[in-house]
Amino acid sequence: MANFGLWLALAILLLSVVMAHRIARRKRRNAVFWGSMAALFGPLALPLLLVLKSLPPSDRDTRD
Repeated sequence: MANFGLWLALAILLLSVVMAHRIARRKRRNAVFWGSMAALFGPLALPLLLVLKSLPPSDRDTRD
């Protein structure tokens, strides 16, 4: 039962990494960087990422 807190913290950390990665991709930010920030700082990285504006699409995104 003592390990419950550890598993809960690990689950929150993993969820934060996944959420940061998805939000960063949606906002055209560097998803690996923001996933790493969430891995280091946990859910504290998410509010900062949510406040940042989306980047405009680059020429590379619109070219086929």
